[in-house]
Amino acid sequence: MKKLFKSTAKFDARAVEMGIGELVLQENAARAVADLIREKIAPGGEVIALCGGGNNGADALAAVRMLAGDFECKAILTRELAEGSNAAKQAQIAKKTGVKIISNLNYNSNLK
Repeated sequence: MKKLFKSTAKFDARAVEMGIGELVLQENAARAVADLIREKIAPGGEVIALCGGGNNGADALAAVRMLAGDFECKAILTRELAEGSNAAKQAQIAKKTGVKIISNLNYNSNLK
């Protein structure tokens, strides 16, 4: 696959400026990921998403939510989600659809 650009950040910012909300962008990204997973993995399998607290984490949370009816879905949060963030909103929705949310992992962040 040939990359046509280095970053989508400017395209996302432009879409938001034009009135397309971030949650709509996340739903579109999540749908593309969910569709790809459905093509590659048989229903009934397990899908685990590693999710940070930013918009990519929110995309992943939305994707596992979309897959929850056909797969056993878990989301491992790599950090605490900021209250009111898109990732926190997506996590709340995902949990309601049966996604197991795993958080508060104890790890040594001093490792280099």
